[in-house]
Amino acid sequence: MTRAAGGDLFTKSAGLTPLGLMLAALQIFFWPIIVLVYALSPEWTPWAMAILFGSHFLPYGWLHRSRAYVFLSVSVAISLSALAVVIRTPMPSTVPLVTAACYAAAIAWMWVENRSLDS
Repeated sequence: MTRAAGGDLFTKSAGLTPLGLMLAALQIFFWPIIVLVYALSPEWTPWAMAILFGSHFLPYGWLHRSRAYVFLSVSVAISLSALAVVIRTPMPSTVPLVTAACYAAAIAWMWVENRSLDS
């Protein structure tokens, strides 16, 4: 898919490649939290996973100088946290829909960002 979009998945940079790998590797620390949430309250696991995996995009906003990445991270965290406070019950069918909407908006924004860089 990257090649079809005109990108190079294996482009390397002496400075950015190690930093990008470290940011990606940080996700390994999310799994103990997810396992704990699953052990204590399995119905909240989708919510915890969406919050954690959405938040991992925040440093990529800085790394790629992209407001879309920041929007993705913040919108997932705020929208799902607000829903949890208001509804106060697990939302196994709502979490994926809200998360998908945030990702769709961020993808559209990233597409616009990338189009403006190309011109």
